[in-house]
Formats: sequence, C-alpha cells, structure tokens
Amino acid sequence: MRYTPAMRALPVALILLTCVGCVTRPLATYEELAAAVAAGEAVDIEELRRAFAAAPDFAERVDALGALEQQAMQIVDEEPLRLGPLGAAILDRYQGSVAGHFALVRFYEFVEREEAAREHRRWVSRIVAAMDGEGTREEPYVVLSAAEANAYLVATGLQPVGSIYQTSDEFPFVLAVTAKPAEGPMQNLFFDLGAAYASVRDSVAGEAPGREFRPGALIGILARRDDPAAQVYIGGFLFSEDRLDEAVDWLSAASRRGNLVANLMLARVHLAKAQRLPEGPDREEALELVMQNYVHAVAVGSGEAMYQLAELYIAEYYGPEESALGIPLLEQAADLDNIDATLLLAQIYVAGHGVEADYDLSEAYFLRAAGLESETAKIQYARFLMSETVGKEFTDQAFDWLRELADDVDPCRGETLTRRPCPAAEARLLLGDMHARGIHVKASHRRARNWFKSAVKASPENARIVNEVAWWLTVTQIERLRDERYALAIMERMMNRDDVARRNPAYLDTWAAAYAANGDFGRAVALQEEALKEANDAEMTEVIDELERHLSSFQAGETITDPLVP
Repeated sequence: MRYTPAMRALPVALILLTCVGCVTRPLATYEELAAAVAAGEAVDIEELRRAFAAAPDFAERVDALGALEQQAMQIVDEEPLRLGPLGAAILDRYQGSVAGHFALVRFYEFVEREEAAREHRRWVSRIVAAMDGEGTREEPYVVLSAAEANAYLVATGLQPVGSIYQTSDEFPFVLAVTAKPAEGPMQNLFFDLGAAYASVRDSVAGEAPGREFRPGALIGILARRDDPAAQVYIGGFLFSEDRLDEAVDWLSAASRRGNLVANLMLARVHLAKAQRLPEGPDREEALELVMQNYVHAVAVGSGEAMYQLAELYIAEYYGPEESALGIPLLEQAADLDNIDATLLLAQIYVAGHGVEADYDLSEAYFLRAAGLESETAKIQYARFLMSETVGKEFTDQAFDWLRELADDVDPCRGETLTRRPCPAAEARLLLGDMHARGIHVKASHRRARNWFKSAVKASPENARIVNEVAWWLTVTQIERLRDERYALAIMERMMNRDDVARRNPAYLDTWAAAYAANGDFGRAVALQEEALKEANDAEMTEVIDELERHLSSFQAGETITDPLVP
C-alpha cells in the first residue's frame, strides 16, 4: 500500500493511544466521574476508561496525556521531585492513568508522605486489576496505549528491555514486550492495541474511502517515527524476505534505542550472512558481529542469548578451542529457567558431547525442564528412559505425563502441522512403542497398533510421525503388529503432498519398504534408487550402505525386517 499524505497527517495520539470498548457510551461523562473521584467517591475503573475514551476531544486529550506519561516513565527512578507536579498534571487529564498514579507513589514516598503514597498505590492496584486479559499471546492485556503498557510494566516491578509489534487475524496489533524483573528470568508480555489500529484504520477510511489499511502500514508509519518496536518488526520482515542488509539497517536503529529484541534478531541476521561466506576476514567479521549482539544481550540477562551463543560455541563456529565455553553459558541460561538450554544440557550429558556422559545428571536436567511444564521435555524424558543404552527403569511419573499429553482433546491445537511437533501425537507414538515392546506396561499388539494409528490421526501432516509409524507397521518382526496396507496408504498420502519429505532418503526408504511389503517390488526398487540418489547428492555417507542393502533385497524380491523394531 502507498504511504499517502493523509497518513502523514494522522495525529500521534490516534496511532499510539486509543480507546478500549468505545462502542457503548457510559451514562456519566468523564468530567462527572472525575468530579466524583475528587469528592472521594468510589468510581469504577472500566467506566472511567470508557468515559474518557468517549469524550468529544479524546484525540487532543490523549495526545497531551501520552507525552506526559512517557516523560514520567523516563524519569521515574532519577528525578522523584519532578514526579509530583508531573503526576498531578497527568491525573488532571485522566484520573485512570497508571503512569500518573505511579509517579505520585514515587513522589510521596520520596517526600515521606506515606498516607498519600498509599492512596495512589491503591489506584495503581485497581487499574492493574481492571486490565482485561492475562498478558499472554493467547490473551493479551487490553490497554489504552503503548504508554499504558509501559507504565503497567514499571508499576509492577518490571523493566522493559525490548519490544516488537506483532499481527495476527485474531489480534491485528499487539505489542510484545520483553521485561526484566528484579530477580529471575525475563518475561514476555503481550498487550492488545487492536483498538488503536482500528482507530487509525477508520481515520484513513474517512480520508480516503475504499483504501485498505493493514496493520503493516501502521507499523511502517511508526517505524519511520523511530518507534523501536516497529523498527524490529520491519527488520524481521526484511530478514524473512532475505533482504539482509536492509534488515541490519532497521534492526541497528532499534538496537541503538536499547531494544534487546533487536540485538537477538541482529545476531541471527549476521549469522545468516556468515553462513554464506567462505572462510576469511568477511566471515570472521560477521561472526564477530553475531557475538557482539549476543554478548550485549547476555549482559542484560537474556537466557535466550545465552542459549543461542552457547549453541554456536558447541558447534565450533568460533573454533574447537572455544567449544567448552558453551557449557557454562547453558548452565547460566538453565538457572534462568530457559527450557531450550536445560534440554540441551540433558542431551549433551546423554551423548557425552564434550563432557563425560552422565545419565543421572541428564535425568536431572530432563526433570528440571519438565518441571517448567515443557511438553517437549516430558516427551524427551520418556524417550530417554526407553533407551536401552541408558538402562533406567521407566517411571510412573513419565507414563502419567505421556497419558496426559496423549489424551489432549485438541491434540495439535487445531493446526495443520508438517514438521512442527505435536505433543499428543508424539506421546501416542511412544505409547504405541511401549505397548509393542512391553515397556512399563503389558505388551499388547492391538493397543500398540491403535496408539500408532491415533498418532497419525492427531498429526497426519507430520512427516516424521507418519514415517515412524509406517516403518513400525512395515518392518516389525511381530506378524500380528504389522499392517502393511495401512503403512503404504499413509506414506503414499504424505509423500505425494510434502515436497520436502519426498526428497528425504529415510522417508523414501520407508516408502519403498512399504511397497515391497505389499508385493510391488518394481515400485520399491524405483523408490529405493531415488533414496540412494538423494543420499549421495546430500553426501549422507552414513546411510548409503543400509540403503544399498535394502535395494539389493528389493531387487531379489525380498521384503525387509528391522531387528530393532521387535
């Protein structure tokens, strides 16, 4: 969409500040409610907000209010004496401003007037309690403005350190904020500014009837006005479009404003550039920029940055001599409840990658991640216990976790999934494996087959799930567990719909085995030759011998069985 003069003329207030629930006009005007507040009467916060938003001069009011609120939040810790008159000026304009009341809390605390401070603390608590939503991606807080979101964070003891706008069909305009508490891990909170978007959209419609105005257009306006959350959004969009140099420009502008999210994304952009460069000074410079951005984020306290930088160390991007630096970073991130770091530590101690294998320590990390309500951790812990190498007994707790995940009535959150994990499908797959092998339960081929098929039903587009089930039902040595026709049907459907899976040698191998099990050896040979070609093209030398053995079997008119699949 073209950026029109009408858009340039939009007042800042209509972009950054808008009403919530403006459809129903309150019975009392804002002036009447403000007078009631001044008289010491109890006033409903939501009614006060609706009345303020319904005022005829709302645009002018919020324009002045937003500037004052922003100023108050900028000096809230440095200049407490200035907060007295500033807080009063904010409340003169809007009695429901959390920024205004919080400013006066700080002022009265500084001048040791506890009774006055206590009154404004009560107001802050009431305003915060009246916010709709939970602050999650699924249920964001509904706020009047970005300034109100910032004031909420500061008033609840959180320091905003990064932000980005997000859009979706359900919530067209959301501000996602990374905030740091006094202690503990950072938090991601979400604020719904959809009414702000609707207000601007309606203004544009009035100026230019018939012209469509999307959330991205509003974010573009904000980015040009140096809004760092908008600049990160633009940078992320350009990154997704592979316009890396332009992405760096926008993200660098946001990072200079102290936006931690920009640093994390800048690191990923520079890494993408480094991965395309040959060994030499340019690649080293790009990797140095990756490190600089991650180190900055680590210094702020980002567990995500610790985890991502640790991954690069372990992968030897900075040389084998630096790989050991990854473990302390992972431990630091795990102490901040970073689930990815905790799970990677668990996996490292299973494999003995750069450390001595320690299954007890690995188990402790799996349980720690599972205790953070990570569905992935619960699935991986179950796989860990099922491993013959680990030699640990499967536990009632792990089994209960699998059953809870498997019984999810909306197993894949209503999404059509391909390579994204679906916890219910993963749990059902493992339960099928357990019933087939008799792990922790009595062996039952009927239950195993039912669990396998329910895993595919839960996530029919997940190529890995489909492949694993088809492999089980095609090559198992247990005759009563086999279902070659079903295995071929699900592989045929998946391989003809998923171009990425269609080029995977392992999946082609399963597909060929299913054809052979159904008596079509000609088709099996053709698919196995495809599998070998894909493996050779990708230089997957570790699988070529096995693929060649299977090809020889198909050429001889023989099916295959896998001794590892009982």
